[in-house]
Amino acid sequence: MEIIIIRWGVFTATLLLCLSGVLGQSLDSVLHTYMLQGRMSQAVVRAEQQLQLRQGVLSVAQQADYYNNLCEAYRRKGNFEKADYYRNKSVERIKGVKDSVVITCHQLTLAELFMMQNRLDSAVTYLRRAQGYAEIANNKLLLNRFYRNMGGILLASAKNEEALAYYLKSYSMTARLPSTYSLANDEMGIGMAYLAMMKPDSSIIYLQRALESGQRIGDTIAVTLAYALMSNYHIQQGETVTARRYLLMSIDLADKVGHQLLLANGYNMLMADEIAAKNFQQAIIYGLEARKRIGNNRIPVFEASIDKLLSEAYKGVGDYARALQYFESFYQVEKEAQLQTHMDAIREQEKAFLLKEKNFKIENQQLQLQNSQRRQRVMALIILLLLSVMVAFVLLGGLRKRYQRRLFRKEKMMESLIASERNKLNTTAEEQIDRVDVANLHDDYEGELETFSEDRRDLYAEMLRIIEQQKLYLNPELNQKLLITLLGTNRKYLYQAISQNAEENFKQMVNRYRVNEAKRLIEARVDANTDSSLEDIHALAGFNSVTSYYRAFKFFTGLTPRDYQLAYKQEYTNENHKKGWNLSN
Repeated sequence: MEIIIIRWGVFTATLLLCLSGVLGQSLDSVLHTYMLQGRMSQAVVRAEQQLQLRQGVLSVAQQADYYNNLCEAYRRKGNFEKADYYRNKSVERIKGVKDSVVITCHQLTLAELFMMQNRLDSAVTYLRRAQGYAEIANNKLLLNRFYRNMGGILLASAKNEEALAYYLKSYSMTARLPSTYSLANDEMGIGMAYLAMMKPDSSIIYLQRALESGQRIGDTIAVTLAYALMSNYHIQQGETVTARRYLLMSIDLADKVGHQLLLANGYNMLMADEIAAKNFQQAIIYGLEARKRIGNNRIPVFEASIDKLLSEAYKGVGDYARALQYFESFYQVEKEAQLQTHMDAIREQEKAFLLKEKNFKIENQQLQLQNSQRRQRVMALIILLLLSVMVAFVLLGGLRKRYQRRLFRKEKMMESLIASERNKLNTTAEEQIDRVDVANLHDDYEGELETFSEDRRDLYAEMLRIIEQQKLYLNPELNQKLLITLLGTNRKYLYQAISQNAEENFKQMVNRYRVNEAKRLIEARVDANTDSSLEDIHALAGFNSVTSYYRAFKFFTGLTPRDYQLAYKQEYTNENHKKGWNLSN
């Protein structure tokens, strides 16, 4: 909340600085002196008298000049209704004026008025026009005024470093001018820029100078604003007691001179201070007082600031109806103001505030309905998640079944290829045996082995024949030693026969036979419609454990026994369906 106080304090003070010590210039030397010295009441009397007394004598340029000065004087007095009235009068007369000084003063006055209304884009447009006229005329007073106002706009737009550069230019130029009446305003602008840049050590130097300069020349408005900014400085330092003292001094001085806008600014800062301390009831009192001081003046930045803080204060005491009322007022004022050149950070904070207040309004009006809707949303989300999971399971199940059927068909195709290769192998082995001399078949063991082909294909074929005919693979104790004995060979030749003619080792070859047997048993049970249990198949197929059975089955087929059973059943059903369809046709 302290940051909010500092931000609004610097922001409003930037615009209020337009009320203090702006260098006026006029074709009427007396009026010019009044404006230069900040004697706004005398300036108003002088301009109105001259317009009345010399009504038929004044040129268009002189009329535009008087109206322009009246607009500026009333603006600096805080009467924006009168300022707008004379602004329109000035705009009517300026169209026929060629005097660059009068035109430049008119452009600057309009820019300053737009600044107070927070229409910063329009203010910049008129300032740039004024800059062109001032540079052509090489008028130091008007250029000085341009630099100060540009500094104010940039500071209001959070472009603090650029604002500081313009304030320093204005400060340097003021020091070289014959009159240093506006020196306090330049020093105050520099102090505000450093305060916004979070450089308190530099800020306090210029704020103290501004206070001294204002007191020295008797510029009450400058002194009042300097007190308010000193308060902001001490808030930034965490010195709340000292900050409060300077703020009260600012309010007291504004009250003495009867400056309602400066009083509104002071009460607005007091309200923010009380909100930060959670004294919401007292904050409401100060906020209503600030609202009262604005009166008929339409100053969006003040109204928005006050209404926003009043909404927070009423929210703090639980009066949500009034909180919403002031929030809506704040929103309406902001909408009417048509803020165009706010800094990005402020824009984001305002958006966040609007969103927060919108949610607060909905929560206050529809709390029970919201709870019900929340429960409904949770249930809908749960149902949606369940449906998503169910759909995912269905899709995955379908994909899994398709994958299993593809593996099953692949397995069947591999069986056909293996059978074909085995027939070729048996044929080749028989041809080789036929070429062997029959007399040598009764030679000793070593001689017999020499008749085998070099690649041991005949031995491999003989091994397969014995394994298949005697179904040795059904014996869980089958090993290489037993097979060597049955073949009448040795371990070396058996190893050569397997490694040269097969892509599997002995264990894998035997397990392949056992898996094929298990597949045959599963298919037979499906065909006989007795496939309810697969628990005993591992023993019937020659496996000595269920674990080794499942591992081998998965290794060779990519399927579990149960998946293979389901895939075969599906294929079997489809095949029967096709046959029945063909018969019916």
